[in-house]
This record gives sequence, structure tokens and C-alpha cells, in this order.
Amino acid sequence: MRLAAVLCLAAIAAAPAPGFAQKAPSSPVTADQARKIVPRADLTDLTDAQRGVFVEVATEVFNYAGCQDTLARCLAEGQKDTHALRMAALIKALCAEGARASNIVEAVESYYASFDPAQRTPVKADNCPTLGTGPVTLVEFSDYQCPHCAAAVAPLEALVTKDRKGQVRLCSKYFPFAQHPRARLAAACAEYARKKGKFWEMNAVIFSNQDALEDEDLKRYAKQIGLDGNDMLKQVYAGTFDDAVEKHRREGRRGEHAHLAHRWPAQRPAAQGLVPGVHGRRRAAVAAREGLEVRRRAPGPRRPGQVMGHWLLKTEPGVFSFDDLMREPKQTTSWNGVRNYQARNFLRDGMKKGDKVLIYHSSAEPPAVVGIAEVVRDGYPDPTQFDRKDDHYDAESAKDEPRWYQVDVKGVRKLPREVTLDEIRATKALAKMPLVQRGQRLSVQPVASDEFDLILKMGSK
Repeated sequence: MRLAAVLCLAAIAAAPAPGFAQKAPSSPVTADQARKIVPRADLTDLTDAQRGVFVEVATEVFNYAGCQDTLARCLAEGQKDTHALRMAALIKALCAEGARASNIVEAVESYYASFDPAQRTPVKADNCPTLGTGPVTLVEFSDYQCPHCAAAVAPLEALVTKDRKGQVRLCSKYFPFAQHPRARLAAACAEYARKKGKFWEMNAVIFSNQDALEDEDLKRYAKQIGLDGNDMLKQVYAGTFDDAVEKHRREGRRGEHAHLAHRWPAQRPAAQGLVPGVHGRRRAAVAAREGLEVRRRAPGPRRPGQVMGHWLLKTEPGVFSFDDLMREPKQTTSWNGVRNYQARNFLRDGMKKGDKVLIYHSSAEPPAVVGIAEVVRDGYPDPTQFDRKDDHYDAESAKDEPRWYQVDVKGVRKLPREVTLDEIRATKALAKMPLVQRGQRLSVQPVASDEFDLILKMGSK
């Protein structure tokens, strides 16, 4: 069975992002300014503040198809990558919903991380109530007190009963959140209704009344659809349906608010177009003979001409300078404390032992590349995220599913001459470096091999 996952990104983007709570809001951007920065994106119906958020996100996240650069560069005049337009539409929708830039970056990165086949979770499509018929099955995990799940009810039912009737069916599964006290009880009531052949009726009435799920309310809903509310609650409180609800929850625990699509073997590839249709949010997928094959995400974003293996790491010399690195035992330190999701991805997925690194002094006068280092250990969990006494402690990160990563870096040599940011900006051959792009603030950045060599040459003069 091959699967594709489509995350309900609005739920992720709406939640506060750990590590970003105190971040200043994005700077407003006018419609004219936006047209100059991202000419291929139509942002005219956003406010200046929302356009500011869009531009901030677009200059930080990478487009992983076609163009393979920052989204902002992929939306430049003359670019023809159609995926960039779809990605822009997704981010624009989240901006319009009022999400902050940091939350959107997290949501988008989580979404594209799910492209990796290793992240796919096998699910069953035969142990759930179904609606509609067809070769494609959408498996929805939902919580009865989740407003985003409620918002998905109408479009999903329309998809299987009208828009794609005969091509796709919907399988509904329970995924009650611990923070929603009545969700598990409501799920058990829905399972009772399922046993009585009235699941979809109960599903609709519960989602329509999310704020009223006390016992008397649930009994009243059962009566509305022709069921015995007293018998329902008696069986629910006796634990009759606990196993069924828990099996669904365990099955979906690796993909909260997820929709999973399965195409049965030997069916026509035309069904591939069904998954991107949900909520108008598309994902890249190609049909294979045995099912939906998700396009594999590269270890790290690549730009044309870039050879993975060369990086730039920023550090504030007042906190930890290149000289400090050279004074470390064996001139080696762990590069920890990074709390940006894009930079985290580079540390976790991109940087490998033996990669060469430019050490850049930021918040210095002048900011400059000052030395060369080497990665001596691949990415591994950053222990500071678990240390309550550390400034980088993250209460939401779990040891079995760590959120933040680090690499070990060894100082190689100091450049004979610092290469300043102004020099880099003035060098035409370095114009595509992320370091000089508007709005680029990542502390971990990929560097093309020719750019790396040129900066070494400049620093040797």
C-alpha cells in the first residue's frame, strides 16, 4: 500500500510556534513593493501586513520542485516553475487566515517533510465507516472538538458524493486530542451510531454542535437520529467502544489532522488528481503502477550549480567567535541552540561529515567570513532542548521525537583576511548566495562550491 499525506496546515499555522513567541511582527509591504519582490505572486487581495508576512516566509522557505531556490526567487520574473505558484497560493491562504510568519514556516516545512516515503504511515481503509465509492480512499483522522475538522466535513463529503462521485470514497477515523475533554466520549457515541447504521448522521450532528457535547446533549442528538440515548451512554461509559476508538487514535498518532489517500493497485493513474483537490491545497505526487508514489524530498534544498557539502554558519563573536572555536579541545564544538525550522532541516538532513564550512561573524563590525571549519559529525539531537536550565530549552520537544538537531564542527584555519559582507554583496559571482538575499536571516545556509572557492580566494589576498 502506498500513501500520500495532506496536512491540514491551517491547524498547524494557527498554533503558537515554540521559540517564536516573542518575535517581532513582519514589516508591512505594499502591493507595489510586493510586485517588485515576487512579481509572479498575486497578493493584491492581502493587506499590507499580510503581504509582509508572505514576503518574510517566501524569502525563508525553499521551493522543492523545479526551481529549487527560495520561494521568492522562484516567483521572480522569467521563472516558469508552476509548483512555485501552488506553493505561493498555499502560503497566501495561511497569511490571509492571520497566521504569523514563523508558524507558516513550521507548517510548510512539516508539510514538505511528509513527502519523504520514510515518513509515511501504513493505514487500514477497511476498519472505518465509509462514504462514497471509488478506487481512491481518503482516510480522515478527526477530533470532534477540533474546529478545523468540522470545517473539513462539507468539502470532503462534497468531494465523494458530488465532485468526484464514483472515483473516491471517504473513510472516517477517530483521533481525539487529550486537550479536548469530550472528544473521546463523542467518538465513542459516533461508534455506537456506526454499529446502528447511523454513523454519518451522528457525525454531522456532533460536528454541528461542537460547543455542546455534555451527556444530555449527546442523548438529545441520538434521539434526533432515531437512536436510544440512554442505551448509547450506558454502553459508552461501560467502555464498549474504547478499543475501537483507541485503535484509530494509535493508527493516526504520527499524523495529527492528516488526510491519507490510498489508490488500490492496478487502477488508472487518473485518480492521482484526487488528493490535491482536498481544500484546494496541492501536493506533488506521481501515479505508479502500485499506487500513489510521493515525490521524495531531497536531503536539503539545492540551487542550480550547488554541490551539497559547502555551508555557511553564522555566529556572534561576542557569544562564540572563530577564535573561541580554535581554542576548544581538538578545535571542535557542537553547533547547538539553533531554533529555526529551516536551519534545523539543514543540520539534520543536509550537513554531513566532511562538509566544508565558512564561519561568518554576524552582529560584528563589519560582518564577515572569518574562517574555515569542517563538519566532523552528522546531525544528531541537540541536548539543550531537554535541559530546563538552558536558554534553548523546549518543553514541547520529546526525547523519542526530538525537534532540534546539531552537528559537530572542527575549526580548520582562520582566513588571512576577513571577507566582509559588503565585499560579498559587491561581487557579481556571489549575487545568488542566500547570505545577500533580501530578508535572509538563516544562521545555517547552503553555499555553492564555486562560491565557496571564490570566498577562499578573496580571503587569501
